Amino acid sequence: MANTVVSLVEEKVSALLALEAIHPFTKKKAMRVLDKLRSLNGFLKSLESVQLDNCGMVWIEELSHVALSAGISIEYLINKTQQIQKRSWMRPSTGFVSAFGFGNLKYEDKIAMEMDKIYAKIQNLSIHRPTTAVNPQGQSRNPSDRIPS
Repeated sequence: MANTVVSLVEEKVSALLALEAIHPFTKKKAMRVLDKLRSLNGFLKSLESVQLDNCGMVWIEELSHVALSAGISIEYLINKTQQIQKRSWMRPSTGFVSAFGFGNLKYEDKIAMEMDKIYAKIQNLSIHRPTTAVNPQGQSRNPSDRIPS
């Protein structure tokens, strides 16, 4: 479940990055979020073969909550960015300033701040991820020691 939710957020961040109107500074912040999500997704795949204890299950639940919240925020940002693009191209253009005016620059700032918030939440979860899991035979095992397949 959690890696499915994380994969969906990865797709949304990729869609945000595909928007041409996004400033390179904002794209850099979104790429940082995408890299962290990919890292967590790899970790989640390593957990598929182990049974988590209660702390691990709580961590998965928190990750799912953060990922769903991030997905909703990113979807909103994509829609808003597309609306701004449509409006800016419908107006008569007098160059860069009219197409990407002050209001749009403030919106870019909002996107960048939202990417920072999402990154901070994911980073916090990454730092506190479960280190020990119990496999079906009841033996303790560290999933980060497992060689990815």
